[in-house]
Amino acid sequence: MRWMRARRTGTSQADLVEEHRRRVAAPRAIWLPQESEPVTIVLGSGEKLPGRVFERRGETLTVAIVVPTPRLPERELALLVLEYANPGGRVRLRGAVSQKQGGEGLLLRIEEPELIEVAQDRKHVRVEAECPIALRAPESDPTHPVIITHTVDLSAGGLLLAPTEGIEADDEFEFQLAITPGTPPVTGSATIVRIDQGGRAGLFFSDISHADRWRLIRFTVDIQGLERFRHPALDEHEGLYHGLWRSEGE
Repeated sequence: MRWMRARRTGTSQADLVEEHRRRVAAPRAIWLPQESEPVTIVLGSGEKLPGRVFERRGETLTVAIVVPTPRLPERELALLVLEYANPGGRVRLRGAVSQKQGGEGLLLRIEEPELIEVAQDRKHVRVEAECPIALRAPESDPTHPVIITHTVDLSAGGLLLAPTEGIEADDEFEFQLAITPGTPPVTGSATIVRIDQGGRAGLFFSDISHADRWRLIRFTVDIQGLERFRHPALDEHEGLYHGLWRSEGE
């Protein structure tokens, strides 16, 4: 296990709290469906129409309604919701909708999509992944030691730590988890729910933003096809866990 002392960066605790609030308040990331994927169009009246993705360009979707449908009243377009399934669950979104008739039938163009909710239809996917993670007791300040270790596996609901000293069941921590190089860490609070005979601790995410949980869902699904994921930072001799409550030397 590695212990490191958090080093002063010139950033106050208030600044760190404000940064966390900005992340939580950031627009929710949306995993949009791909071309030809089936979707459901829910009208303001509650009527549901089957559709499929005709075209996807960046964050804009064009959806074809696959049953004969006349042009929709503007009030229906304003209240229209798109539903579809992905590995994270059942997704519902809305956006700025326009329509036109085409060879595929009535086409709906959805711009500036906004996530409404993700209804979990299944347990979170768990994958083997070695990612750097920093843990700090909630009452600690940035100058106190933090626990630096790495994960054995993880999901959008929690993770399993490599054997780590100084951790007991029911302990609570703030955490920073690095999953994708070059992007901010996933942050939140976690509780130790179990420790197995090998000393590996199971963590449950007790407080995590919707956007960060969505990042974890995407991460776990993206690496399902890999036998194992090892974070590049774990292979670096210098700069290990850079950005996790740590900066240049004291």
